Amino acid sequence: MEGEIKKIINHFDNQISNINQIRDIPLSEILLGIEYCENCIFKLKDLVVNGQFKTQKSEIEFFKNTKPNVYGFLKFLLTLHQFKAGQFETKPNKAIKNINRKLDSFRKRFKQYENLVSYCIQNKNELDVYYFTRGQPKMILKDDSLSFFTEPKFTTNLDIFKAQIIAFNLIKNNLEFSSFPSSQETFTNHLKWSNSKTDLVELIYALKASNAIMNGKTDIKVIASFCETMFNVSLGNYYKTYSEIKSRKFTKTTFIDTLKISLENKILEDDMLV
Repeated sequence: MEGEIKKIINHFDNQISNINQIRDIPLSEILLGIEYCENCIFKLKDLVVNGQFKTQKSEIEFFKNTKPNVYGFLKFLLTLHQFKAGQFETKPNKAIKNINRKLDSFRKRFKQYENLVSYCIQNKNELDVYYFTRGQPKMILKDDSLSFFTEPKFTTNLDIFKAQIIAFNLIKNNLEFSSFPSSQETFTNHLKWSNSKTDLVELIYALKASNAIMNGKTDIKVIASFCETMFNVSLGNYYKTYSEIKSRKFTKTTFIDTLKISLENKILEDDMLV
């Protein structure tokens, strides 16, 4: 059976080789790629469900790498299709927001299962039998997968989860350019603060308190004025705003805490890139 699997994957790799080389994949190629993935999955499913692996090592290799790579690419193309179709049906900005929402759903899921993400991206193997062979005690994961792909004879505890990591990386790498302004926008000072003014005031006072600027010798007025110019925003009476921040009943540094969480998520996300 392993030889047949290899033939199917080699044929699949040849089919998608051109698609993998395209940075901005056109809709026609996306649809063709989806067809290739689905055909490959069907063939693999029929072979694995009705056949038998020669060794446990072969079974692990299939569910740890072979199936996740195909299924991950399929999930990537399906998401990309939604994005491309959305560009024709709605405003570009809304289409970008939709795809970023999809990425956020991945991030939220991966944050919930950081230990499993680490296991996959670091290519650990001590629990491979439990994670990537069939017939093991069932892990309770909130998969959003189609029931077709969760058939017991064609699914292990972690193969779909790993496919989601692969899909996430492909989506992010392919669509990242759509989430940022052009270089011209970046360097003509069109930057605009998009959070609340209170958040910016909190950041300004944190920079002052940490002595991060000029070893703390810069007056708060100078820092505030610089930020107002840089981000095209008027902060008004930021002394009063700071007083309101100090009077918060619970967390005083809500924005700083959010920055910390966002950076931690970004680091986790970068670590998942393969």
